[in-house]
Amino acid sequence: MDTFLRIEAAATPVRSQVVEKLRRAIIEQRFTSGARLRERELCELTGVSRTSIREALCHLEAEKIIELIPNRGPIVARITRDGAREVYEVRGALEGLAGRLFATRATDAQIDDLRAVADEMVDAVASDELGLLVSLKDRFYDALFAGAGNSEVERMIGTLRAG
Repeated sequence: MDTFLRIEAAATPVRSQVVEKLRRAIIEQRFTSGARLRERELCELTGVSRTSIREALCHLEAEKIIELIPNRGPIVARITRDGAREVYEVRGALEGLAGRLFATRATDAQIDDLRAVADEMVDAVASDELGLLVSLKDRFYDALFAGAGNSEVERMIGTLRAG
C-alpha cells in the first residue's frame, strides 16, 4: 500500500490529491470499516504534511466517509444496513436521471464510448477480473456523465459513491 497513496507533483492541489487517494483507498477497502486513520502514518504513506492530511480528513468527514471519534481520532465510517439502503435509493434516483440525460444529450461518439466500456465490463466479468472491473466501473461513470452533461448530478453521485 505504501506506493498506492504516494502523492506525486501535479497541477492538482495537494489536498485534492490526498482526498482522492484516501477516498479510493477506503472504497477499495485498503482501510476497512472502523479502521483508525493515524495522521503520522498517513503522512508517511502519502509524503505530505499533517496540514494536508488534516484538511483531507475534514473533507472526507463532510462526505461521511470517515468519522471523527472524540479522544480517539478519525476512523473509516461504519456503514449500517439502513444507511446503505438509503444511499442506494438516492443513487438509484440520480443514476436514473443521469441515464435519461445521457439518452437525450449524448453524441454518437459518447454513445460509442459508453458501449465500448460496457462491452469491456462484460468481458471482465466473464473472465473474473474483478480488479479490472473496478477501473472499468469508473470509466463507465465517466462516459455516462460526459454524455449526460450535468456536473451537479455527477458531483452528487460521486459523493454517494464514496460513502
